[in-house]
Amino acid sequence: MKKTSSTNIKVKKFLNVYSLITILLFIILISLINFSNLNGKANAEQINCCFGGCEETADGYQCYDCQASPCFGLVCEYPEVTLCRCHDYTGGEDAGYCDCVNWYDQHIWCNYGMCLPGSENDPYCEPPECPDGWETCGTSRECSGGRCPECEIKSSTTCYCENCSNPTYVYRYCKKGDVPPPPPDVCPYASTQARVQEDREHHWQPVIILQEGDSFRIGSFHSNSGLFADDTYLEVTGPDGYFYSCDGSTVDGDCNGYTISNVVEGTYILAVNTYNNEGKFYPEIECNDTAKAIIEVEPPPPPPERGFEIEKNVRNGIHYYDVGDAIIFDIEISNIGEVVIEEMLYIDRYDSSYLRFEDINGRRERNGDLIEQDNLLDYIDPSDPNGEFRIDDLTKYLGDLGIDEKFVLEVEFTAIKETRNNQIWNVAIADDSIDQKEDRDWVIIRPIEEPPTDR
Repeated sequence: MKKTSSTNIKVKKFLNVYSLITILLFIILISLINFSNLNGKANAEQINCCFGGCEETADGYQCYDCQASPCFGLVCEYPEVTLCRCHDYTGGEDAGYCDCVNWYDQHIWCNYGMCLPGSENDPYCEPPECPDGWETCGTSRECSGGRCPECEIKSSTTCYCENCSNPTYVYRYCKKGDVPPPPPDVCPYASTQARVQEDREHHWQPVIILQEGDSFRIGSFHSNSGLFADDTYLEVTGPDGYFYSCDGSTVDGDCNGYTISNVVEGTYILAVNTYNNEGKFYPEIECNDTAKAIIEVEPPPPPPERGFEIEKNVRNGIHYYDVGDAIIFDIEISNIGEVVIEEMLYIDRYDSSYLRFEDINGRRERNGDLIEQDNLLDYIDPSDPNGEFRIDDLTKYLGDLGIDEKFVLEVEFTAIKETRNNQIWNVAIADDSIDQKEDRDWVIIRPIEEPPTDR
C-alpha cells in the first residue's frame, strides 16, 4: 500500500478551499446581479412581457405585442415611457424585458412615429397645480433629469401613448414662494342658470321652440345642480306686453316650476337675477350674473290639405265600336291630399239609347299593389233612373281611401244602337261630401253592315 505524500495532501486541501471560495464568489455575483436587476431602472421586472415573442425587423428586434401592461410596476418619468423591449433573439422565456425609453426614440412597430412631439398622441398632460404657498417651477418637461434641484415634486399625473398604452409619469415641481393664498370665494355658487321646459316630461333647456297654444315652465338653478335656487328673482316678458315676475323663494310652484299657458306667436324671455340674504343683489362681480332663457313660439301649422282627382277613359283608347260589342270604361279616383278620405259617392251617367249597362267591378290600390277588391253590381240603387247609376259610398265596400291610394273601377256596357257617326259621352262623377269632380270620355257606334246579296 502506497503512502500519500504530505505534498499531495496539501494540494488537495488547497483545491478544496479554492473550489469553496469560487462557489461563494459565484453566489455573491448572482445575488449582486439580481439586486441590480431589481433596483436598476432598465430591468425593473424580469418577465416575459412580449407575449407573442419577438421578430427581427429593419429597426431591430420588436415585440409582436407592444402593450406595456405587464410593465406597469415600472415608473418612468416623462420624457421616458414604459416599454417592453426585446433581447437580440426571437425566442425564449425571457424574450422581452421592461425598460424606460425616451418618448421621442420609440421605434416599436405598432406606434412608430405616433407619439412624436406635435402628433395627436403627444402626451402633454398637466398635473395638478402647486398647493397654496408654493409656486411652480414647471413640470417634468422642464425639470426632469435634475434640472430643477431647488424644487420638490408636489403632484403627478399619468399619460399614455394612445396607440399602445405606454404610460409615462408627469410631475409638478414646486418651491416655496411668497405668493399669498387667494382670498376665499364669497360667491356661494359657481354659476346661475335660467331654464325652461315644455312640461315635466321634457328636460330643462336654455332655448325651446313651441307652437301657439302650448305652455312652458320656468325655473332658476345654481351650478347646474338640477335643484331650484331660492335666492333668485325671475322675470318673464313676452308678446303683447306680457309680463310675469316672482321671487325664487316662493313655494307651491308660483315661481320656480310655474307654468305659463296658451302662449301666442312671438318671443318670450326668462331673466334670472340673484340676491343675498338681505334681499339685495350680491355685490361681488362674479355673483351679479343674469341668466336668460328664450322661448320661441311659432304659429300653428296649416291644416293638412284634402284633395282627390278623377279620370275616366275608354279602355285602350279605342273609341269606335260595332253594335253588339262590349265597351269598358276605366275610372280612377286618386287621393292626392294629406288626409284619408272616409266617404266617396260615385255616379255614372250614360246614354241608354245606345248603351246598356252590364257590370261594375272595383278595387283599391297603392303604388300598383292591390289592397281590396269587390264586385259592386249588388250595391247599385235599383231605383236609379235609366241612363244613370250610383254607389252611395265606395269606402263601405273598398275601405277608406288612404293617402296616395286610388279606387280603380271597371264599368262594362254593350253597344245596342249605332250613333250615326256622332259621339256619345259617358260621365263619371265622384263626391267626397266636400268637393265634387267629374271626367268623361266618348265612343262612336257603327251600324252593322249588311252582307252583300246577289241580284
